[in-house]
Amino acid sequence: LLAIISVTKDPESKVYKALALTPIPEGEFLGMPSFLQLLVLSIGISLGVAVGTARVVRGAVLSLKENMYIEAARSMGASDLRIMLQHILPNVLALVVVLSTIFLPLAILAEAAISFLGLGVPQPTASWGADLTGNNQNDAINREIWWVVFFPGLALSLTVLAFNMIGDSLRDISDPRLRGGGGPGGGGGRSSTGF
Repeated sequence: LLAIISVTKDPESKVYKALALTPIPEGEFLGMPSFLQLLVLSIGISLGVAVGTARVVRGAVLSLKENMYIEAARSMGASDLRIMLQHILPNVLALVVVLSTIFLPLAILAEAAISFLGLGVPQPTASWGADLTGNNQNDAINREIWWVVFFPGLALSLTVLAFNMIGDSLRDISDPRLRGGGGPGGGGGRSSTGF
């Protein structure tokens, strides 16, 4: 992400010159200041998240395609498209939802880290990472005005924690092995006595 942003911000780089030829203006676009820089930052973070998601989903699909019901569907004459849409996709969809709630906090933290380093979104655009540095950081250290960095840091931490908790809850709901059966080998839950 640092490499992508440093290359696209350098006015002498070929990537920057190629982006200048696009129809997207460098200034304000659709009511957002510095739209092109936001777009480049979003694409960089998305590429990083997509690689991790693709690896996990690919592993799940490779595991699912070895199941007996896939072989049974194939032997009954089901096409590859039908097997993908009716058997593999419903089993992987819950994993994708859980992964999105797990990787979204990572994307938020990546943007905050890039903005903290001064390579993220430009100044008029709000960012928790930019709020933790610069004048706010100087005020917190030199003038002991601690709340100017405390509350952006708290908001960032609570947002990341909330998404992680949502992801854990969705994982627990979607994974039948974690639900608890109550009987022998049920994986938790209530015992047969009700306690």
